Amino acid sequence: MKKSKNYFEFFGFDVIVDSNLRPWLLEINSPPQLHVDGCVDKMVKPFVARDMFMKVFHQREEEALLDIDSDLDDDLPVTLNP
Repeated sequence: MKKSKNYFEFFGFDVIVDSNLRPWLLEINSPPQLHVDGCVDKMVKPFVARDMFMKVFHQREEEALLDIDSDLDDDLPVTLNP
C-alpha cells in the first residue's frame, strides 16, 4: 500500500493471556468495535479511543513540526565558526 498522509486505518487485535502470561492472538478486526457492551468495555474503551485519536493526531502534529523544522533549516545559512 502506498504511504499517504490523507487516510489511516486501525485494526483491533483480540488477545488472551494464559496462566504463564503468554499472549495468544485470537483474531484481528478491521475496523475495531468501539461500542460499549458491558462494564469492562465501559472501563477500557474510552482509553482505547483516546489512544487511537492521540496516535493519529499527535503523530500528524509531530510530522508537521518536522516538516517545518526541515524547511527552516534549509533557509538558514551554514556557519562552521560562529
